[in-house]
Amino acid sequence: MSSLTFSSNKAIVYRGNQVLKVIDLSYSHQEKIVYQDKTLMVLEINSKGLRVTSSSCPDKLCEKQGYLSNRSDSIICLPNQIVIKAVGEEKVDAVIR
Repeated sequence: MSSLTFSSNKAIVYRGNQVLKVIDLSYSHQEKIVYQDKTLMVLEINSKGLRVTSSSCPDKLCEKQGYLSNRSDSIICLPNQIVIKAVGEEKVDAVIR
């Protein structure tokens, strides 16, 4: 998968309609998604994108979704009611006419 190439280099983590966290994707690190003092997920951010490395949900499907690597992708965890979306305008590498 390609690396994240957005001008804003951010992802937004939602639980229902509530924004839980805005994540900076411009450097490699880990983020915990916490709701009501409970860790719901651990995310890994690196040059490949963003992925869920650990989740408190029973089915772990969000861990199997792989990397969020472009703006049209989302990571969804139904049991935890979490949606993660990348935001920003995509950078254009080339224009073909």
